[in-house]
Amino acid sequence: LKAGKFKVWLHADTLSDTRLCFSDGTEYPLYFRPGDRLTLTGDTAHLDRLQVKGNEENELLHHFFSMSDTANTTDHLRSMAEEYIRSYPNNLATLYLLDRYVIQTSHPDLQRIDSLIMQLNSSLKDRPYIDQLNTQLQEIKKSQIGRVAPYFSLPGLSKKHINKNDYRDHYLLVHFWASWDEPSRTANKAWRKLYEQQRKKKQLALVGISLDGNRSDWVKAVKEDSLSWDQGCDLDGWNAKAVELYHIQALPSNVFINPKGTIIGRNVTPEIV
Repeated sequence: LKAGKFKVWLHADTLSDTRLCFSDGTEYPLYFRPGDRLTLTGDTAHLDRLQVKGNEENELLHHFFSMSDTANTTDHLRSMAEEYIRSYPNNLATLYLLDRYVIQTSHPDLQRIDSLIMQLNSSLKDRPYIDQLNTQLQEIKKSQIGRVAPYFSLPGLSKKHINKNDYRDHYLLVHFWASWDEPSRTANKAWRKLYEQQRKKKQLALVGISLDGNRSDWVKAVKEDSLSWDQGCDLDGWNAKAVELYHIQALPSNVFINPKGTIIGRNVTPEIV
């Protein structure tokens, strides 16, 4: 930025999408056709209020973000996104709404997602983005209740790898957490109490998978929270392979697996276990 402004020229042969990326890692979608002139107005501290003018795709997204202020729950926001997708099946911006607010949730409704994709205009269905979403959906389906739990392997505290096969013939709770996430630390206390109660029965196994990027922070938190069950972390944060395999979208999260290796619950409470 120079004096609060910037200008960039982009080449396009057809309707295209790109991302405006900020230094804190956040991104804002932009759409353009050959000859379009887009103007952006706003504050990087409030990207949901960024105003983009120049074509119907960007203006639709701006309208959605301005209306999203009225949503008082995550479910309400998702319902609003679904309504926009149904109302504007020809608009490329709806693919972004589909991905961010309907697919990228802790409990994606796969049948509803398939139904929304079916309602899209054929021109949108032919775009590479849809292929990416369908591939992503196939991966999500692999980690849903009733499916065989994906295999995982990652370094443990002693640097010896822990993996799913180590817990055959046990009920296994895989708990995703991080030292920097306060709700995760609170959840650790509840699972510690359950683990101490179940320890002698030897029927329930717990594994903690941390999303920390710093080993010292992770090890310190394990000691502070007195976590005596197996802990693993590959120091890749949200890019960890296990996060992808189990479609983890928020912390804390957990997956409950029966002795046959089948997922029987997601985000269960100690009372259910």
